[in-house]
Amino acid sequence: MGQLSRATYVGTGSLLSMGSLAVVAAITQSPFIFPSLGPTAYLLYFSPSSPASTPRACLLGHAVALVCGYFALTVAGLADRPPDAAVQVELARVIAAGLSLGLTCFFLVLLKCDHPPAGATTLIVSLGLITQPWQLVVMEIAVGVLLLQALALNALTRRRSQS
Repeated sequence: MGQLSRATYVGTGSLLSMGSLAVVAAITQSPFIFPSLGPTAYLLYFSPSSPASTPRACLLGHAVALVCGYFALTVAGLADRPPDAAVQVELARVIAAGLSLGLTCFFLVLLKCDHPPAGATTLIVSLGLITQPWQLVVMEIAVGVLLLQALALNALTRRRSQS
């Protein structure tokens, strides 16, 4: 696959996936789209045979990140608080962010589950951008939908490796 056709494929797949997830988010007024889905989409379309692009890595990586982020948010006493402004971050938020990322990385390595975008997912939660348990479930469903879209498009185009 040439560079231009590869770039077109990755860009088009990502556009279609994010666009459809954004439509669902707008209709349902739920976090069906969030920043770490971007790098996940890139991985799924750019290097579908990479260990970080496996269904296990995507689903388990984000699930671990969501749980660790919410755990850290709760331990720091921030589950019922709005996010801090970036210019005035309190100590509890620093603890939550560090704890969530540390735990997420620990468990991803322990579980042999390489998915770097999960690091952003855990910070989304521990920084207080998402605080409700039902939103965590929606986020994991969105990961599943993105994964199914990429698997289907990659299968239709017989795209299996990055070569």
